[in-house]
Amino acid sequence: MTTPSEQHGPSAADGTDIVVPDFCENLLEPGLGTAASSRIDLASDADEDVFADLVDAVLVSDPGTEVLEVAVDGVVVGATSRSFIRRTFAWPPDPRSVGDADRSELAGDAGEFQHLRYTCPEPGCGRVTYRVRHDARRPPLCPDHSGTAMSLRV
Repeated sequence: MTTPSEQHGPSAADGTDIVVPDFCENLLEPGLGTAASSRIDLASDADEDVFADLVDAVLVSDPGTEVLEVAVDGVVVGATSRSFIRRTFAWPPDPRSVGDADRSELAGDAGEFQHLRYTCPEPGCGRVTYRVRHDARRPPLCPDHSGTAMSLRV
């Protein structure tokens, strides 16, 4: 389990500092505002690999997304962007892999997670939230529509 960083990030609406978990620090773009139509919502017990995999999956599956708001347990801690990830991590990685030259493949399904996409049910709202886990008791809430529960889209 990760421990919170000693560095404090943005301030909450009530003026208190939000503690940014260690696993977020390398992937958040310093100074980037959090106004974005897409959000990644992570559990506090996530790690940097889960965060990085989710950012990668979202950016690959949705080429129109430039900025991602990042929340941990529903609290916004910062944001990241396609251009920041590209500059900082030489993303996207080279798609070639071992065995590509002879077209070899491993049998079975990939052991990768599937990211979950939630949308606001309000007409005309473009808010999207991505998660790794689904909890029907605690769906993400749309920040633009008074806490309206967002719907899971498959």
